[in-house]
Amino acid sequence: MLIFIITDHMQQYVNEREKNARAQTSIKVLQMRPHFIYNTMASIYYLCEQNPKKAMFVEFDTPHMNFRIPPLTLQPIIENSIKYGVDPELEPLYISVQTKETENGSEIIVIDNGPGFDGNNDAISDNREPHIAINNIRERLSMMCSGTISFSIREEGGTVVRIWIPD
Repeated sequence: MLIFIITDHMQQYVNEREKNARAQTSIKVLQMRPHFIYNTMASIYYLCEQNPKKAMFVEFDTPHMNFRIPPLTLQPIIENSIKYGVDPELEPLYISVQTKETENGSEIIVIDNGPGFDGNNDAISDNREPHIAINNIRERLSMMCSGTISFSIREEGGTVVRIWIPD
């Protein structure tokens, strides 16, 4: 009887944790939807109005697709590339989305040729404060699939974002 009671309490605890994780994830997705849609559309509209020839092209090289990522993971990353990379004075913005299978998981790589960021005030912070969308992605990746996200400066200029999802 004691084993049954302990097992039942443990199951209730696990169920409650899963329920809380799902609720937190839902809240985070809802926080991002309006932000993503508005900013992306405003950036594209601005660029098309100012200089349609400089409108970006997005290239996809995604041979490996046997993985799952949380909803609204890639969209805000691409939105940031557009937001910080669109400049009528610069070359047309180029964004590449790549996927590949690694030894123990999957990697999604987003590369842009924008102005990039400096090491002190990078893509994950605004004025040294955590960037809401990036922190949101980081938390959802961790909670939902034990994934990680990292940022680096592209040697030729721009930014490289790497998302890793374990098997």
